[in-house]
Amino acid sequence: MIVIISLSLTLPLTPFAPALSPGRPHAKGFTLILGALTLCAGLWVLLRFPFFEGGEIKVYFRQGVKVSGLVDGSIGTVTLEGTDFVLPPKARVDVESTVSLTGPPLYLRKRVVPRIPSAAKAIRKAKRVGDAKVGVRCYDGSESSSNSSQGEKEGSLRKGLGSCFWATDDGTGGFHPGDVNSDDELVKGPGWGENEFIRAGISASPASSAANTNRTVLVKIQGRNARTCRIYIDSPHTSISSYSVSTGSNPLPIPRKGREMQWGYDIPSGGVGEVRLWAKNWGEVFNVRMEVGGRIQTQGDDGTIKGRVACDWAEYQSGMIDVGNGIGLNGPKIPAYEEVLAYLPDWVLSTKLADGLVEVWQAFEV
Repeated sequence: MIVIISLSLTLPLTPFAPALSPGRPHAKGFTLILGALTLCAGLWVLLRFPFFEGGEIKVYFRQGVKVSGLVDGSIGTVTLEGTDFVLPPKARVDVESTVSLTGPPLYLRKRVVPRIPSAAKAIRKAKRVGDAKVGVRCYDGSESSSNSSQGEKEGSLRKGLGSCFWATDDGTGGFHPGDVNSDDELVKGPGWGENEFIRAGISASPASSAANTNRTVLVKIQGRNARTCRIYIDSPHTSISSYSVSTGSNPLPIPRKGREMQWGYDIPSGGVGEVRLWAKNWGEVFNVRMEVGGRIQTQGDDGTIKGRVACDWAEYQSGMIDVGNGIGLNGPKIPAYEEVLAYLPDWVLSTKLADGLVEVWQAFEV
């Protein structure tokens, strides 16, 4: 900008430059005016607000919904026979929802998050009860805290950026995955209960006290009206060395030789910490066989594998209006994201942090 202003002022004067010698009486005044204009232009560039409509700053949205009572975990025979899910009897589904925005820390804390009504309400609540944990929790750079309300480790979710977290009023924040375009009873029928967004069954081979011993873990997981799910391994010094996947009632493929994640793609020697699952059909059932190991045994370590099963959603009703899919009142809803879109300043754009706008997850131990 400074270069453009300087050229705009200088080029028209080029033909008259010989006449602007220091000896002429008007030369000093003209030089002062030109210097003042250049100084003002520089100060305007340095002091003006750097973002505007058409030159927006980007922030990243994520809603995490923690559920409990939806996963059956057992130790014993490793099998994935049948397609039914055996859930704990009279399971109570507890739900906790946390929204996060990630972006440049200075603008995020001062100018973006306070404009979101649910975040502003959380800030007022924290001041009223005197507990910062129920308010908005912000982290810069490498800051983190393992004492989050969801059990996940909070902190900066993207390198070089800050993240702010706050809880929604009700359990799910109004999130509903919808029951659209599906004839499957497990997706839209009585097979799904209230706040029942994922189903999973988990079994594992018996634990061993020996160090660096692999265990076979079998996981069956389904998301309500979802096409993408994940399996995380959270135990320290533990990773997935190999895995195979099938969908529906299809049998699991024969375990592959070597450490291949896909044909021609090797899993690193240190293993991986998560498995990402994708399907073409909504509400697909994923069957996963994993070899999990690499643990360094410590005193009091019984070999238990800790992790999470999760499914992601990125579709919401108002985002699909007039696209010809006929979505009605039973369409998917992500009110937390629509609130952010409605109240963000004009100089801010929002997008998803990861594959989905919403991730519903539950922890497991086997």
